[in-house]
Amino acid sequence: MILLQTVADAIRFNRPLHALRKLMQRPLISFRRERENRPPRYVAVIEAYKSGMPIDDIAAKFGCSKTTVHRYARMAGLYRPNESSVRDGIVAMRQQGKPIAEIAARFGVSQGLVSRYCTKAGLGRKK
Repeated sequence: MILLQTVADAIRFNRPLHALRKLMQRPLISFRRERENRPPRYVAVIEAYKSGMPIDDIAAKFGCSKTTVHRYARMAGLYRPNESSVRDGIVAMRQQGKPIAEIAARFGVSQGLVSRYCTKAGLGRKK
């Protein structure tokens, strides 16, 4: 295994490592192979999303960005944070004095989104 620090030192001192040189001679994955992997990855990402796995974990597991996970969820019709019912539920829970972290966990959204909805509704971070 080549550590990032080892690679950085090799580049800084202009002494490429034999293993690094070998690695860089061939492409890690071809565009065609990546393109063929998209449909199976899409299905796997959607299944993980449906099961409630956190977005960060999905992105790490399948080697994609959080943006890709959100895009796939929207394509499947599963992404709901901007729906008015979710927004209304978030605001209602905050008006009851529930903590932002609890609200975020309940609706499966980020704490930042909860805070943003509450600020737009005229509720501060502290009630």
